Amino acid sequence: MKYFNKLISISSESINSIKSVDLPVELKKLYREKNGFVAFESTFRIYDIDTLVNINSLIQSELSIGGIFFGDNALGEGFCIKGNDFYRYDFELDELEFIGKGIEEFSHALLSKYNYYTGYKLAKDWMKYNNALDIHNILMPIIPFSLGGEYSNENLVAYPRCEGIKIKIKFCKTISGYSDGMQVKLDEVYNLNSSDSTSVHTNAI
Repeated sequence: MKYFNKLISISSESINSIKSVDLPVELKKLYREKNGFVAFESTFRIYDIDTLVNINSLIQSELSIGGIFFGDNALGEGFCIKGNDFYRYDFELDELEFIGKGIEEFSHALLSKYNYYTGYKLAKDWMKYNNALDIHNILMPIIPFSLGGEYSNENLVAYPRCEGIKIKIKFCKTISGYSDGMQVKLDEVYNLNSSDSTSVHTNAI
């Protein structure tokens, strides 16, 4: 468990006290070590058990992709486990990306490509000009990335995690009904409580 042990060693202290819970075997290995933690300067977050329960209650009521969500990155992309397989899930695009089989492969992939999996450089740039990112917040794009929004500090805003997830899921479901190249008003499909009424053209998602 070389890579898993390395991930544990570079992460924060446990968010909450460790307790016995009924989880898949590969995920239980993680929660036997720590009940939630952050790493890579808070751009990678593992939920404590209480947050895990609340997040999954929200997600499973809106989506039917199965599995258990146990963490996320600074950009609000979720990490989940299905069986023994670990995935990253993009709520904006409804895309599930396989990462590895078992906690050791997952840890290896994360350590090898932490910027790719956590949005580290982009989040660090945002934090340089703003406050540190709270572990209960995610960085939401002001203009969705799938509609041409830039991966830049100027296009990001800190947002409560659960509210952000709801907005992304609703956006994905709504925009999937639009034809490619169709013009839509941004605040009709994706509203971050902005007073702007920007028009954009959709691309196929």
